[in-house]
Amino acid sequence: MKEKIVELLSQIGIATSNNGNIVNLDSINFIRLIVSLEQEFLITIEDEYFRIDYFLNIDSIVFIVEKHLQSKNKE
Repeated sequence: MKEKIVELLSQIGIATSNNGNIVNLDSINFIRLIVSLEQEFLITIEDEYFRIDYFLNIDSIVFIVEKHLQSKNKE
């Protein structure tokens, strides 16, 4: 999953540092990232996660996607 997220970030034009931090996440790229994650993983990211500071590194993005996938599988 982590590799797929890194690939999505690259496709959107979002750069990451060597330690996995997101370098250039502005409001436009943030929305593009949300839409791409929802489409790729067939999830709906809950409103409570619509905070740019939750998406500042790859590990936190993986955590959010996994959490939503688990919730989806429980339905």
